[in-house]
Amino acid sequence: MNQTKLKLFIFILLALNVYLWFFVSSSGRETFSGFYFLDVGQGDSEMVVLSDGAKILTDAGPNFEVVYEIQKILGISENYIDLGIITHAQADHYGGFLDLIKRYSFGAVLWNGVEPVGSGSWQELKSNLAEGNIPLIVTGAGTVISQGKDKIKILLPDEKLILSKDSNESGIVQKIESGGRTALFAADIGKKTAGYLVSLYGEELKADILKVPHHGSKASVNPVFISAVDPSISVIEVGLKNRYGHPTKEMLAALESVFSKILRTDLNGSVFLQPLDDGFNLSTNF
Repeated sequence: MNQTKLKLFIFILLALNVYLWFFVSSSGRETFSGFYFLDVGQGDSEMVVLSDGAKILTDAGPNFEVVYEIQKILGISENYIDLGIITHAQADHYGGFLDLIKRYSFGAVLWNGVEPVGSGSWQELKSNLAEGNIPLIVTGAGTVISQGKDKIKILLPDEKLILSKDSNESGIVQKIESGGRTALFAADIGKKTAGYLVSLYGEELKADILKVPHHGSKASVNPVFISAVDPSISVIEVGLKNRYGHPTKEMLAALESVFSKILRTDLNGSVFLQPLDDGFNLSTNF
């Protein structure tokens, strides 16, 4: 069984300049490093296994389906995930954590600090994390998580977006560098926030992979943003025949306009992109 430890060091340099460092030692069953996009129905869940084996889980879909997907990656004996990230407190992003923490221990969980109104399941999750002594840490723009040559940089939310009345717009947006490749995870942000990202970061948004915002919603289509990211691969996490009509023809057209390869969990199942020197090794429906 893997024996993995996580140490978190948080240095507050400025109000929005927080550097979170963690170090992991592991042994036992090999899990391939790379970018995993999990088929959890109409919801989001991504796992990044860093070059040294550290496991970072962003969101967990709406329910228990995420447990089965993670077991496919880690095996049934592994019971530790180094870091969880909840982009925002909507059930299609955090619901699966209620089942995961019965099976897995986490070193810590990050979130944006925006409390949902009247959500009993969210309060249940917070209570269960506290009972399990799993730290729940508020993060935002300026946080950098580094492990060897790999890095996760939190781009949003900033102080402005935290005040948004739309919880989608205050979601955690990450740029991840691992194995010499990059990915931008865009949570559920809309087109206005996507434009704001471009104004803040410009060419820094360029990435090999785009986790398409908000399941391919029309409200998230921003051609300027998509051109700035210019992804060779775009992954849309979406439920089969969902009632929202995701992904929309407008989003698909915008991605096609930059000649991005489009992968969808409703059609392709779970997606694994393993970094190579000249691109990626692609596996689907694993």
